[in-house]
Order: sequence, then C-alpha cells, then structure tokens
Amino acid sequence: MDINEEKQVKLNDKILPAAQFIAEHLTFFGDAEREVTFLVGGLFGKLEAVQRARLAGNAPIVEVLSGLDLSENRLQKIFVAVVKKMKEYSKPKPVYGARIRAYTEFLSKRWTECPAPWNLSIDEMKFQFTLGWTLSRQLLPPLGKREKIENKKE
Repeated sequence: MDINEEKQVKLNDKILPAAQFIAEHLTFFGDAEREVTFLVGGLFGKLEAVQRARLAGNAPIVEVLSGLDLSENRLQKIFVAVVKKMKEYSKPKPVYGARIRAYTEFLSKRWTECPAPWNLSIDEMKFQFTLGWTLSRQLLPPLGKREKIENKKE
C-alpha cells in the first residue's frame, strides 16, 4: 500500500489517525510487518486503557503478553484476544464501534501484505509492539462527545 492509499483510510471524512501516523513515518516503518506489529501494540494499548477504566485500574489483558515473548504466531493470538475482548466490553457501553472497526480493518489489510514467514527479528517485534502500545492514545484517541453519541447509534 503506498502513501496515497494509506491517506485514503478514512472514517467520517477524517483520515484514520493510525494511517496518517504511518504515512508520515514511512521511512521508519519500511514494511508491513513493522506496521502490523506497531498497530497490534496500539490496539492492545487501547484495550488496556478500557480495562483500567472499567476494572478499577486493573488490566488483565497485560497477562497475555507473557513478558513480551513475541513471534508472528504469538502476535496473531494477541490480536485475536484483543479483538474478542473489545467486543465483549462493548456491552452495555459500546467500545468496538466504527473507529475501532476501521482500525482493525486497516490493520488486517496490512497483515495480508506481510510475507510468510516474517523477516522481522524478535527484538524488532518487541520494539515495534511497545511503540504502538505507548502511542495508543495517539493512534486511537479518546472519543469526543459527538463521536460517543454516534458510536451508541451503531
């Protein structure tokens, strides 16, 4: 996917923040594997924030990391677990709305562009995941008042 395509990833006529971030830092990321690992970290960080808000500061999802023991297969399992939990937390108050759906679709499309097997080292995976995790508020910013209302309508 080239920079022009990534800038077209939109939600409600706004460029998806994660797509914009990657488009602005293409020389840093360089390939789909790094982007995917980064984006999974961002989604993970969003779920952690949701859990901490709903579970009095606890975030059981962090246990899934197993000391950041990452591999391509492990990252797949983390992605599946995070999406599943996001959907579970959408009752009674929506979490997995249009914004998260657009993010996971963007991430999934990038995943299909990764080579098999991956060429990314374990250390690089840990680094990219951690970057996404720490930048999750920038990649998936908290909803504004108007967006919360639109999210409830879905």
